[in-house]
Amino acid sequence: FDSDIIYLNFSNFPILESIDLSHNYLTIIKSYYFEANIYLNDLDLSYNNISVIEKSAFENFQMLIYLDLSNNLLISIDSFIYGE
Repeated sequence: FDSDIIYLNFSNFPILESIDLSHNYLTIIKSYYFEANIYLNDLDLSYNNISVIEKSAFENFQMLIYLDLSNNLLISIDSFIYGE
């Protein structure tokens, strides 16, 4: 059973300001999931099973104010997830 949302991609909704994906059993955040969401200011990924965040997954978050990664399986978060 693959608990990731296979086609999680919000590129058709570029003006989204808030996304709540809490309690969805996600295990990985791919770099392309939110690449078009430059206006995103609130992202809730809490209470999943996230253990991997791909490089540059959050690089387009110029307006992000709130990011909740609590209650996941992350051990550490490297700065590269915000781009280089």
